[in-house]
Amino acid sequence: MSLIKNTVTQSFGFYRKKPFAILAAQIPMGILVIVQRVLEPHLEKHPILISSFLLPIFSLGTSWGTALTFLLMGGDSQAPIKDQLLQAIATLFKKFKALFLTSLLTAIFFALGLYAYLLPGIVFIALYFFVPILVVSETEQPVSRYFYQSKQLVTKSYKLFFLTFAITLFTFLIEVPISYLVDLLSEKMGYAILFDVAISMFATGLIDIFICYYFLSLKSKGNPRPTF
Repeated sequence: MSLIKNTVTQSFGFYRKKPFAILAAQIPMGILVIVQRVLEPHLEKHPILISSFLLPIFSLGTSWGTALTFLLMGGDSQAPIKDQLLQAIATLFKKFKALFLTSLLTAIFFALGLYAYLLPGIVFIALYFFVPILVVSETEQPVSRYFYQSKQLVTKSYKLFFLTFAITLFTFLIEVPISYLVDLLSEKMGYAILFDVAISMFATGLIDIFICYYFLSLKSKGNPRPTF
């Protein structure tokens, strides 16, 4: 529990230092929320078609935000925020091909697990939780290697695997109270889509910081890895 507590504390601390940069990293996610809202009325008529479109782009948007946040954490803290953000984006574009391919494969793995049952899909996401960070933090290598490294890191011990699974599940479940809050605010004040975008960007930014600090914590541990 100390690992989670320390990671949460670090996450809020970093958010306070660079709130605008973190929110800027989540702009693609904000756009995707708008796209989702627009497509929702058509979801019942064309569920497979719309889902096949939304899953890959949401996977890419999520990967983009996580990777960009990690680069911002490792940037020159003395430089202006604008320069830090532009430098991080420039670095990310150099790795965009690998980020795109890994995001697409992650979406496919999740979809396969989702069609089988919800939990297998979340297990896939948990195993490949750190792929976006590995893409931008490691030297260029075959795409399969990033998935292998993430799995190795997550399965250092059974405890870490189930902890990562629980964190992944939480990132899915957090959408429930967010949706409820958005609906509640929209009933009282209108402009539901604006609340949806703002709350989603804020929450996703905080989650991305948490994932990055969690990754760094696991990298520093020397836990033996069990045989799965």
